[in-house]
Amino acid sequence: MSDWTPVSELVRRLNQHPVPDSSELRDRAGGLVVSAFGPLSGVQVPELVNIAMLSILMTPKLTVLEPTLGVIGLVASTDLHVYPSEAPTLLRQPFLIESKRPDLPLFGWTASLGGYTLDGILYLVGAEYPDGTFVAPMKPKWTGEEILGIEFDDPVLGDATALGDWSVQAMRFAVVLGAILDAEHTPIAQKTHTETTKKRNADRTRDRSEWIMQRLYVDRIYQTAFNEKPSSDGTVGKTLMNVPVRAHLRHQPYGPGLKKRKWVWIQGYEARRWVSPSSTRIIVGRQKN
Repeated sequence: MSDWTPVSELVRRLNQHPVPDSSELRDRAGGLVVSAFGPLSGVQVPELVNIAMLSILMTPKLTVLEPTLGVIGLVASTDLHVYPSEAPTLLRQPFLIESKRPDLPLFGWTASLGGYTLDGILYLVGAEYPDGTFVAPMKPKWTGEEILGIEFDDPVLGDATALGDWSVQAMRFAVVLGAILDAEHTPIAQKTHTETTKKRNADRTRDRSEWIMQRLYVDRIYQTAFNEKPSSDGTVGKTLMNVPVRAHLRHQPYGPGLKKRKWVWIQGYEARRWVSPSSTRIIVGRQKN
């Protein structure tokens, strides 16, 4: 793991260099990359320019969300594969999410995921462990449609098939995590740690940002596992069982005329159901719009 470089570390290096003056944000990002890393090959430039955009847009307060393995599993198990009616708070601003241990990634092999919006396009940038980076420009439709990846080949960004698969996973992870964080009764607790420039920069290098590490973990009141105990009152080939209904998100109407919607986290519970012994299943509850 010592040779792996997370996105946050690249942002740290970029923050030690002054941002060039330019009216165009992308020109400033490109100049910052050259200032920090020197002339680069075309393969490296797209990823680093997008990371430089994160560095610029997140300054002066750069927050890194660090989900625990429990939160990563919670996101993976949540049955949400469509865009909600509005962007979660997380996606309305530049963001950076990283696993504390890159060998326990957020999804797939991706251990770092960042994003920012520019001119109506959401740019996702990710770093895989032990190597590999992706950049995906997305145009999310906050209208309840299925989350799809980009579908075009780009000589700079790469093959559409690989990039499309990655962008779906990345977009879904960000949307689901954001929705759970926004939800009433969210099971995710947070612990914030602010790093001081003096402590971080013992070598007295320049750093423009205040670094905030925000650890995300599953609140202990939600850390209960199902204890599935079938009951044998079966009739006509069926058995009355305690069937676990998995914890899930509900996009619930509220307000005057029920015209507004909000995310509500529903903790898992058990429901009594007559089921065939051969077809016992987990019920996943997601209310469709």
